[in-house]
Amino acid sequence: MKSLFILLLAATSSLWAAERPNILWITSEDNGKEWLGCYGNEQAKTPNLDSFAKRSVQFQNFFSNAPVCAVARSTILTGVYAPSQGSQHMRSRHAIPSDHKPYVSYLREAGYYCSNASKTDFNFIINDKAVWDECDGKAHYRNRAEGQPFFSIFNLTDSHESSLFPDRIAKNRENGHIPPTPGSPRRKSKCHHTCLIFRRFAPTTQSTATPSLIWTARLGRS
Repeated sequence: MKSLFILLLAATSSLWAAERPNILWITSEDNGKEWLGCYGNEQAKTPNLDSFAKRSVQFQNFFSNAPVCAVARSTILTGVYAPSQGSQHMRSRHAIPSDHKPYVSYLREAGYYCSNASKTDFNFIINDKAVWDECDGKAHYRNRAEGQPFFSIFNLTDSHESSLFPDRIAKNRENGHIPPTPGSPRRKSKCHHTCLIFRRFAPTTQSTATPSLIWTARLGRS
């Protein structure tokens, strides 16, 4: 009877694990799909993302009704269109209906360890960091309890629009991400640098994933 109980417990644990897959969410910011090789740009050298796209689900039609950073994040976090909950004005920080809960709260209630490294600014009244189990530059799914399923976000900001600010351009010329002077040979492209960072997180086995402006992957144990 004891061995039967152990067998049933093991079977139940496996089933429970299958129902709660680990989720890795990788965001490369401010990239239009036209900037990636997997979406037809022959000049874009994005080999890691292209390889990932070949074995993934790739969106061809996707739109935002409020396409600006903090406003879009309010929609992503709640699943509600920004104009429908009053969060469509940039940096408004208005209150939203109490039943518009962040999806992270549902995942945490289901036992997930939720980490965010580390973009917040959700554009409505909320303690942004309190939404997560961990939210800072060191947040990682590796910090979860043993056997706990995870939902982890990593935000790659190399391609953020702030890279166009004059001081950022000067810094990126110095570190080799863009040519030192206009028209000179390129030593290392900004997008290539982002793709190299992405390689740290990309799954090495077949998975169901969504490569688009937001890249996600359902992973096994890690």
